[in-house]
Amino acid sequence: MIRIHIFTYKEDAPEAVAAARCARMACPSALVRVLDDCHAPVDAGTVEALEELGAVYDQTSWMRGGNLRGPGAIVGVLRSMTAGAAPEDILVKLDADTALLDGDWLHWMTDHPECLWYSSGDDRHLTYGCCYAVRAHVAVHLADVLQERHLPDSAPEDLTYALTMIEEYGREACRIEAPWRRGESENSRWSCWCWHSAEASPDLYARMFRMVTTGNPRPYGVPRERRAEIMHSLCNAKIKLMAAAAIAPGDGTDSPSLR
Repeated sequence: MIRIHIFTYKEDAPEAVAAARCARMACPSALVRVLDDCHAPVDAGTVEALEELGAVYDQTSWMRGGNLRGPGAIVGVLRSMTAGAAPEDILVKLDADTALLDGDWLHWMTDHPECLWYSSGDDRHLTYGCCYAVRAHVAVHLADVLQERHLPDSAPEDLTYALTMIEEYGREACRIEAPWRRGESENSRWSCWCWHSAEASPDLYARMFRMVTTGNPRPYGVPRERRAEIMHSLCNAKIKLMAAAAIAPGDGTDSPSLR
């Protein structure tokens, strides 16, 4: 089973709704859980909107360290995701500001039990924490290992997990794909929303990418609310593409070049 976990708090309430909508669209058969911070929870209207989308709403009490940093958050994320999961379930961690547009990689992981971890990363950052997947039995082991370590309060959850994965299971058990960069990795299907580009459009991104995060820095004057708006637009564009593909099943949606 695929179990998608969206971590949020009150400031990310609109994005959490958009993220849940995207996840439900990308993986209709998956369980979608929104894990709120009980120290700064979203409002009742957001909870209602999430439940109307079919998401399960829960709260966590462990300290998040500002942005999922430090030993409490590092172990807390894993323990929260493994709660109720079967050993071979695939656990997806998704930031509230990230739009999941395609579940193809998760279905690939389901069919390849040798793959224990799937994420996006490169030599600049081994794994980007906005979106990654890990098998439940592996997450349990990582939590047990990391709970015994003396982690600094500044330790980031994503990098800590990726390094520990490689230490415990080897690089061959992990599939880590480079994010999209012009001239470097233009076939990648992992990307951030390019706030500074006049060429960026929901239709183009929905065709090119399986995941788009809007959490990267915005230009001065662009309000935070634009993140959720972009995510909903991406979801709408992907739904339109899927509808067109259903009408004309012979037409693909392969990634075009940005050259």
